[in-house]
Amino acid sequence: MRKTQINFFYKAIFSLLFIFILLNFDGEPVFAAVEKIKAINESLVSRLAPGEILPISVKLSNFGNNQRIDIKIQYQILNFKKDVVVEAGDTVAVETTASFIKLIQLPDNLSKGRHTAIVTIFYPDQKFPAVSKFDFFVENKIAGIFVNQLIFFVIFIVILCLIFLILGRLTVKRARFSRLKPHEYSHIPKNTRIYYEIINDIIMQLRYHAGDKAINLVKEIRGLVIDENTGKVLRVTEDPAKIISALILRYKSMF
Repeated sequence: MRKTQINFFYKAIFSLLFIFILLNFDGEPVFAAVEKIKAINESLVSRLAPGEILPISVKLSNFGNNQRIDIKIQYQILNFKKDVVVEAGDTVAVETTASFIKLIQLPDNLSKGRHTAIVTIFYPDQKFPAVSKFDFFVENKIAGIFVNQLIFFVIFIVILCLIFLILGRLTVKRARFSRLKPHEYSHIPKNTRIYYEIINDIIMQLRYHAGDKAINLVKEIRGLVIDENTGKVLRVTEDPAKIISALILRYKSMF
């Protein structure tokens, strides 16, 4: 009894399979509907402005047979809402391979953002077309430069200018600091070193307020020899008290 049930089960399976083959038979074997055209589609650019041309590289390979086949190609551009904004078509005869670049003109009023290009290949003996798609971005341009690139360039220039400005101010401060830094007079005897230091401090204050032109005023004082570049006191040949008094008078007359 059990063996009879198994035989009936197998017969039912084979009957259903035979009916399925008959319903799908159209003069060719059911499993003979294989692709005869291999399509490779890709965009040559990833970012465009409204009104520009989108180049699409298309490569078709006929590996099913050696006969010439007419292939219909449909091109569609979809916006982020999945609305078709551009549509075009071609018919290409393919014997072995065919490679070409399709140029799609974008509308001038195309919205900004992500868009999708869809390439659909229709060829004989194929129930379902081959579909290839890729994304690209639409951005506005100013003076031939994408807005995002222009913003990045402006920000880069501003940051670069700020860096140079900060470095310039630091350089000026460092130069001023080195110019006003007290000089060392350890080689001067202790009994006269204090006068050198006092004279040096007065010269520093003059240079701080009047700049390098203070050096010209100091050079006119009799009995005082200084380094014209650094302002360092080199020699005091007159009474230090008189020189200090003369410096104070010069300081007072200047301010």
